[in-house]
Amino acid sequence: MEPWFGNVRRVKARAMLLSQWIDTRLIERADVLAASPIVTRVGPTSFAVIKKYGAVVLFNATAVEEADFLKQISGLLSEPYDDPEVEELIIEIVEDDRETVHNGVCRLAQVTVEHLQIAGETLGKSATLAFYEKRIAAQFDKIEPIAAQLQEQGSRRVDEHGLIKHLGGVLMDEQNMIGQVEVGEKPEVLWDFPHLERFYKRLEDEFEIRDRHQALTKKIETIHRTVETILRISEAARSIRVEWYIVILILFDIVLSMYDMFFHH
Repeated sequence: MEPWFGNVRRVKARAMLLSQWIDTRLIERADVLAASPIVTRVGPTSFAVIKKYGAVVLFNATAVEEADFLKQISGLLSEPYDDPEVEELIIEIVEDDRETVHNGVCRLAQVTVEHLQIAGETLGKSATLAFYEKRIAAQFDKIEPIAAQLQEQGSRRVDEHGLIKHLGGVLMDEQNMIGQVEVGEKPEVLWDFPHLERFYKRLEDEFEIRDRHQALTKKIETIHRTVETILRISEAARSIRVEWYIVILILFDIVLSMYDMFFHH
């Protein structure tokens, strides 16, 4: 087994969601230790896991190594975020076989590149969930006053264009989570190393990946239903107004006809 971290027994793993996309095709392959997800060297005893959806997870990197690495990959980032989401985990290398994950500390008897991949996958997902949790919460804040306005004033002033824009944003977030990040999926590395599934499950439980994903999915569905309901009510009210306009025009035409009959004949 390679001593990944030298003599260091306590390692910090730091995940950052940097951008919407990272072009991993341009990463220098000489230092790549594994693929899917990519594991690459940052320094002699520090490493990075890189995910296409914009997450980077650094292991045992000093502040200088982190800054240098982020500078190196800055040209690979598509639409970088001004305030990246950060998630951290402490890895302790212990002498016994009692591997645990609790209160942000992961205790392992040994660390392999597959451990780095699984930890990187989980931390990247957690940072991504934090990012979308904030975005969806902001969408909720925008929808709530519109619903309240509809209740108080009816549909006369509902901004349908804004609602459709909100709905499009929510659907795009859902597509990114499901299609690109694959938050609900297990890491591919488990297909080849099934004995590490328990390790992944412990990390998944520690960061509440499954529960947070389900809660976020329910919120997205709620926003979707709310927006569609408001749009249907607005459309129905608009149809009623059109019908009234037609009735008024018909009545006006009848009045004109009667006026012409009684006063011109």
